[in-house]
Amino acid sequence: MRCLDVIRAAFVRMRDTGSTERDERAEACSGHIRQGIACTADITLKPAKVKCSKDEETGKLFCPVISAVATGNRVDDRCRDWSQAREFVGENQKSWV
Repeated sequence: MRCLDVIRAAFVRMRDTGSTERDERAEACSGHIRQGIACTADITLKPAKVKCSKDEETGKLFCPVISAVATGNRVDDRCRDWSQAREFVGENQKSWV
């Protein structure tokens, strides 16, 4: 939320003063948000907590989900490779300039 406020304040400052000066904090926040969005596309499955037990009568294994919340602990997330999309956008923009 802090980054969104920094970006909002930069836009308000540019609007009110007509300034075109770069705001390094707003640029850094934009980078953090961009990276967060890019990495959100990660489709790595996160395990839920389960505890299995054997049913005495049937001998079947019973594994109820203890927690439906996947914590993501001890799971490596992988960001998507956006290089092809960036290359396409770069080439496409050339035709508009």
